[in-house]
Amino acid sequence: MQTFAYKNKNVSGTKVAEYEPVSSLFKALANPVRAAIVHLLSNREHTVGQLVEELGLPQPLVSQHLRILRGARMVATRKQGQGVWYSICDQHVAHILGDAMKHTQEGKHDHDH
Repeated sequence: MQTFAYKNKNVSGTKVAEYEPVSSLFKALANPVRAAIVHLLSNREHTVGQLVEELGLPQPLVSQHLRILRGARMVATRKQGQGVWYSICDQHVAHILGDAMKHTQEGKHDHDH
């Protein structure tokens, strides 16, 4: 029998409807551009301009994805002078993405041979 190191004892959820917010969170992360934005923001705050530069994508596209992440309450903003700075709302989001990246990269090197 397999035992899991990660226990969800403190998290309630038995009815399918209770998983809707969880599903929405994964939907927001289910796009590679949004996943990349969250990954960058998990390291430090960025402006739209900085995200555009680091991702090498057009500004309207980055802004559109930021709106979706804000709507999913994963990304927060703060105004400073003329600029708007984006950050992730909490470290749980960074952990979810980090764990997912580790999971998808675990078997990568085994298949390279």
